[in-house]
Amino acid sequence: RYVKERQWAHNQEIHDNKDGSIILKMQTSGRFDIKRWVAGFGPCAEIQKPEDLREEFKKEVIRLYLRYMD
Repeated sequence: RYVKERQWAHNQEIHDNKDGSIILKMQTSGRFDIKRWVAGFGPCAEIQKPEDLREEFKKEVIRLYLRYMD
């Protein structure tokens, strides 16, 4: 609900899925910003595309997990 209530980008598109989730498509200012934004939503958000950004983010999440594993 929070994502749908805001205008995140002038060119954003929000698509509702049958399961209640949404897909937000938009142009951003860059990879760093989008990764931090998605991280702020924790397990409630997921990068789907582009695949290389998804993989880059996944590696960062693994490094974070390993840091706090103890």
